[in-house]
Amino acid sequence: MKTSRHHRLATSRGGSNRPENISFVPEKQHRAYHYLFVNMTAEELITEFNAKYAHVDWNSLPYKTNEA
Repeated sequence: MKTSRHHRLATSRGGSNRPENISFVPEKQHRAYHYLFVNMTAEELITEFNAKYAHVDWNSLPYKTNEA
């Protein structure tokens, strides 16, 4: 299976080429991700999903917050 480098935070959005910002993913999945979501972060995807599809009283997908 051929893999490609995926930046967790896109370089066009300030992400680096440091190892902690790189994931190696199957090439077909990588292309599909960018076709569907362009350069959205996981947090942006979750926020958008919750806003559009989740019941108003709860979030269907968890995400990390900066709240203590």
